[in-house]
Order: sequence, then structure tokens, then C-alpha cells
Amino acid sequence: MISVLIPIYNAESYLHLAIDSVLSQTFQDFELILIDDGSTDSSAKICKEFIAKDKRVRYIFHKNSGMAFSLNRGMKVSKFNIIARFDSDDIMYPQRLQKQYDYLQKNNDIGILGSLGHYINSRGKIIGKTYSDVNEEKINSWYIPFNEPVGLLHPSVMFKKKLITDIGGYRGKFWPCEDIDLWNRAIENNIKIDVLQDFLIKYRLHSSSAISNSHTKNRMLYRWVRECMVLRRSNKKEISYNDFSKNYKFSLNRKRKDLSKFFYRNAGVNISEDNHLTKIKGLTELALSLILDPVYVS
Repeated sequence: MISVLIPIYNAESYLHLAIDSVLSQTFQDFELILIDDGSTDSSAKICKEFIAKDKRVRYIFHKNSGMAFSLNRGMKVSKFNIIARFDSDDIMYPQRLQKQYDYLQKNNDIGILGSLGHYINSRGKIIGKTYSDVNEEKINSWYIPFNEPVGLLHPSVMFKKKLITDIGGYRGKFWPCEDIDLWNRAIENNIKIDVLQDFLIKYRLHSSSAISNSHTKNRMLYRWVRECMVLRRSNKKEISYNDFSKNYKFSLNRKRKDLSKFFYRNAGVNISEDNHLTKIKGLTELALSLILDPVYVS
């Protein structure tokens, strides 16, 4: 009924927990496809241990080619039309698959369905939670008229494969914003999106995660995705990243807000750790975030 896709790259630290949380779902009619993107640690060994224990687990390996390539390949080899995304360092709550599957069955017009999640740190401690106002009404009244990109908690998403492959799937050039690019192209192709207001996954934040690194560049990539979205909706050709970055005017005000978000996110992770020096670093980052953008922090 469901194909669960987990892209993997050097994920040995948390991979056991992620896979266990999938295999412990109340909904049991699924296949789990582990897509190894050229890992050099013990990830392959861990995957093969699970293959030996559970016939629903499949494993494929390819040289390092990026998350978009891994997810597109996973969809290509998957058996089912319902795809559940997940990451190798996160944890599913036991009813995640059941709740999303039931919702899609009752709301057949929905093509992409996200959920809320709890943020956890490297030790699995809950340190926060996500928020989403995304639904059809909000998309039509706010996101589209004001050209605001729709974002979803990527590893929480369940979608209908054929709808996604028909519009070209993930585009690797937009990594790590390839998911945002996909959701907004889906909207442009009349694919309906909704978010269950249930906390169905634990989303891990730690210093080695992609979202924590290269923050300034990632913000630029996000703005590029948005610019390409605006151009498409104006029936114009998408701009290359090189052309976009050369012509982009980066104001001090925008830099201030970006830095505030960066410090705030790091503060949440560091304050939750046991090490006193790390906590002090987190409090310092929180203070810097507050100084830079008190409205955002409040």
C-alpha cells in the first residue's frame, strides 16, 4: 500500500532508530526502501542487518549523487503509488503512516500531505515543535497571490507518486531546497496540498545536519527557488543560479534577519545539550538573535 523512502548518506549514528520507528508502525502494509547515496561509514552494514530480519526492507546503493537523485530513483523502483518520505536521522511516531494513509483515502483530491513534527536534539530530547498554516484556502488566499513559496516538513510528507513523477519529480540543482521547488511546481500543476495538524514525526536538529550548515548560501538558494517560481508564474524562463546570484542585491536588513534566524536555530540545539559550555554558547546565540530581530524571536 505504501512505499517508504529513506535516502541515506553516512547515517550510522541514528539509522537504527529511524528504521526501527518505521518497522514499528501500527500500519504494517508497506515496503521500506533504503537508498544509500554512496555512504562510506557503516550505513550499508546496518541496512543489511534489517534486510535479513524483515522482508519488507529493500536496499539500493549508488555513488554519491544527491538527495534528489536518490528520491527519484526510490520512486522509480517503488511498488506502490503512495510514497512516504522520511529521513535517516528522524523518528516516526507509531501512528504516522496510518493517520496519513487514512486521510488520503478519505480526501482523494489531496495529492501531497504533510504533518507537524517535534524538534529533537542529538540525544532525542524534544526541544520544540513545527507549525504550518498550509491548506488549500491559505494557499489560494495568501501563498499564491503574494508569491510566497509553500514549505512542508519534508520527512513528514506522504504523496501520490504518479502526480509527482508526471511533473518531473525532484530537481537536484535546487538542493537543499529541492522539496520547496517541488511543492510549488505541484501547486502550479493543480495538485492539492494539505497538512495534518498532528505531530507525527520527531525531526532531529544537530550540528552535522545539512540544514544547520551553509546557512547564508541556503538562504540564497531559497530565494533563487522563489525567483524561479515567480518567473514561471509570469510565463517567463527560469533564471540560472549564477545569473541570479550576480544580480541579487543583498541588503543589510535582509542579512540581519538571516543571521537572527541562524543564531536562533543554533541556540535551540545548543541550549538543550548537557554540556555547560554548549549551553552558554546557545544562550549567547539567543541573545544575538534577539538583538538582531526581536520581532522574530518574540
